[in-house]
Amino acid sequence: MEKIDIAVQRAVTDTLENLAFMEVFPVPEGLPPGQTEMTAALLFHEPHQGEIRISIPLTLLADISQTIFGTPTEGMAVPSPRDLLAELLNTVAGRFLIELLPEDQPFRIGLPELDPPSLMETESLKTWHFRADDHCFSISLSNLI
Repeated sequence: MEKIDIAVQRAVTDTLENLAFMEVFPVPEGLPPGQTEMTAALLFHEPHQGEIRISIPLTLLADISQTIFGTPTEGMAVPSPRDLLAELLNTVAGRFLIELLPEDQPFRIGLPELDPPSLMETESLKTWHFRADDHCFSISLSNLI
């Protein structure tokens, strides 16, 4: 389990530090109640089957977009929050598997699904909570644990 914990933490911190220049810290609790968030899920197909999810407040997505793309000017195309969330999850999932698997192990992942159905609480579900700036978000894994 410790190897998965480390892989999740490295994948999340590396992704946000490299993509949005944000420091990310693990925290014991997730999003405060009543905060508007978006969720995306992505399936792992090979070498293991499972799912990774991210639940993130819209305000943090807006901050990430601002850091990456700056203030949009007229005629400038900026990805929607949904597209940004999908790309963020795709990057975290890839980094997670790179951290977890041996260097020469190929893997196959699916496409991000936005607003997926709720996960059932099972023994194979684990959630990690993080803080970036003043925003909390969570990453969940199921069936890989």
